[in-house]
Amino acid sequence: MVTCKTADFNNFSIVKTQLDILYLDACNKEHTYLFDQVMLGQFHPLYKEIKTSWGREPFFHADLSLKEMRNILMARTEMLPLNWKPWYPSNNFNCSLCNLNVHEDIKHFLFDCLILREFRNSDFNNSNNVIQILNGSIGWKNLANYVNRALNYRTMLTNEFNFND
Repeated sequence: MVTCKTADFNNFSIVKTQLDILYLDACNKEHTYLFDQVMLGQFHPLYKEIKTSWGREPFFHADLSLKEMRNILMARTEMLPLNWKPWYPSNNFNCSLCNLNVHEDIKHFLFDCLILREFRNSDFNNSNNVIQILNGSIGWKNLANYVNRALNYRTMLTNEFNFND
């Protein structure tokens, strides 16, 4: 004999199962949409090469301070306060520090700027691939420390000498 309570529970289980399926489908569609937007992005071209799968950033599992994680995230997403900002097409993108007349982008900041070479440790000498560096090949702590020290030095110089940022 089926009672009203048993029927209600059975209906609830069926509805809950169907809602769970709909929820997972909606989440998967949203993940796909967001990932597609990253791949179509024009202003952060390196990130689509770095972030090739859905999920947490790998450095979130490292023993890092919030400031270190912020520096890594800003470097990986090309959001450091450098002159290369393609969303401002009329800006001067050239490096304010080294006078090489090249764009001050993340690659220049990590490898090429002569003024910042003293902050690069020997780990940088073993790699010239910006994707590998931004994926932690020299260690997350080393990357965070470099970004912090080099950015502080850059800020001090641009403030001191009134360079055009």
